[in-house]
Amino acid sequence: MFSGLCGMSFGFFLSTIVNNSADAMKLAVGATLPHMLLTGIIWPLEGIPQGWMITFARLLPHTEAVQGMRDIMLRGWGILESESVLYGILVSSAWIIIFLLVSWVNVRRKL
Repeated sequence: MFSGLCGMSFGFFLSTIVNNSADAMKLAVGATLPHMLLTGIIWPLEGIPQGWMITFARLLPHTEAVQGMRDIMLRGWGILESESVLYGILVSSAWIIIFLLVSWVNVRRKL
């Protein structure tokens, strides 16, 4: 649920920073592949070199959410048994708030 809401708030954010829908679609498509590669959806996080890039990948909105989903589905863990589930909820919530606040500021500025 948080991942879907984060994606919708990202789309709203994109719609506030561009002037037409074609530019918003270009930005969304351009952001999707790097996002999926860095969050572990396509390429595993173990393949990312240690250092700043793994820290950056862990702060993306879907990295810990995907890991938490794997912990729940494959290991049968509950929400309180895995720190990745709680961390995924917190990181996704932070991104939702950031996207909505920046979108709100952009809409207010355009008025």
